[in-house]
Amino acid sequence: MNLILIILVLGLFAEIQSKPQEGNSTISGDLNTNLNTEIDKAINSPLGHYENNNEYKEYVDILKVVKELADSNSELKKKYFDLFQKYNNRRLELEKSIESRAQELDNEIYIHAVTAECIRFYYNQKIAIEKAFTQTNNQKESSLRENSVACPNNTVEEVDDDDDDDDESYEYYYYD
Repeated sequence: MNLILIILVLGLFAEIQSKPQEGNSTISGDLNTNLNTEIDKAINSPLGHYENNNEYKEYVDILKVVKELADSNSELKKKYFDLFQKYNNRRLELEKSIESRAQELDNEIYIHAVTAECIRFYYNQKIAIEKAFTQTNNQKESSLRENSVACPNNTVEEVDDDDDDDDESYEYYYYD
């Protein structure tokens, strides 16, 4: 629904602004060509975990619509391209953090966790954090916060169940 409204607003704005300005047509045309090239690169060379990411798809769909605006709308194209770049850079940064946390969780699961309860705890965190790859940036941030908690029961109490009195203090004698 948001995408439809944005397309309608962009279409109306483009229609109002579509009259070319005299004298600036070459500059505007060059800027427009460069922007279209950059938009094409962004659309055709996706990075990170973009598949099944609806938020990413919406941003790309907006770029596709913006790209088709008249040359006189270069400022509007630049604005939406910059908005996409900001979103996409943050998305990639969050995905890198998610990958890092997933690696940390693997280490906890296979190396550091000492109880079955903690292994399950970290495994569930890993599943949750990997689901965040296809979520919105806000959901990615929340998932990182929620799944960066250490297992509260990752200690093993030593039980002294033998009959030895090794709990007593010993006096050590040294012989020369």
